[in-house]
Amino acid sequence: IYFRLGKNKKALKCYENQLSISEKLGEKRTISAAVGNIGTIHLMNGRYDEALKCYLRQKKIALLLGNRVSIGVAVGNIGAIKFMQGKYKRSLIYFQEHLKISTEIGDKYGMAISTGNLGEVNRVLKNYEKSETYLKEAIRIKTELNALFYLCQSFYCMAELHYDVKNYREAGKFYLNALNSAHESHNSEHVFKARLLGLKIKFDKCKVNEDKKYGVINEALEMLSVEKAPENIAAVNFELFKMYKALEDGRYETYKKAALRIYKKLYSKIPNFEYYQKIEELDNNRR
Repeated sequence: IYFRLGKNKKALKCYENQLSISEKLGEKRTISAAVGNIGTIHLMNGRYDEALKCYLRQKKIALLLGNRVSIGVAVGNIGAIKFMQGKYKRSLIYFQEHLKISTEIGDKYGMAISTGNLGEVNRVLKNYEKSETYLKEAIRIKTELNALFYLCQSFYCMAELHYDVKNYREAGKFYLNALNSAHESHNSEHVFKARLLGLKIKFDKCKVNEDKKYGVINEALEMLSVEKAPENIAAVNFELFKMYKALEDGRYETYKKAALRIYKKLYSKIPNFEYYQKIEELDNNRR
């Protein structure tokens, strides 16, 4: 519950207590689950070496127990580390192995997660046809499982994919699906991400209509005025920088400086490759 609510410190404490009790009882299956959960908290906080140790231990225990579901989960989690480090081709190998294991044992949840991950990494690598194929399968399985918390992620990735290739009609459709499923699953992170992507789609669809574009900018400014999470504030500033710059409006400098300052601070705490990419783009746009 704490993890779903984003309260990682409290979640970590619970998982560590679970691990301690399980180790005293010698319950290897529960140890494996606890170690994996602790690894995920480390992953979300950018402690990649600690996360890797946890996932390798999780995999080792799962191998001893012959638990192929847990083996697949551990392999997929190692892929997630590589993805967040920007090692996309390496992550692809782990996600493919997770899908292979999940398919062989009929683990629908494993298939849902791994196809979604493969869709996301192929989009980043600009393998758009493969990405769409994997994301369609992820959406199909997640819908079948009614896994709304994960479904919104695949809808969002599909919207991003169509946005990347400038297919704004399809991007808009999947953005709405992402937003609705994020609301239904109380996934505040994806509610924010979907709303911001929706503004990007609307801005680009305006084409040469400057009045409408400034209308979108005003919506983004409203978002910025209520956001509290540093990563969200950085993201809105980044998009405002791009929007103002596209209009050759000098106010872009204000939002570029704000985004750069926050992303540098975030990256110093969590070395997420996405933050690094944003910093590079902003640094390369100096006067």
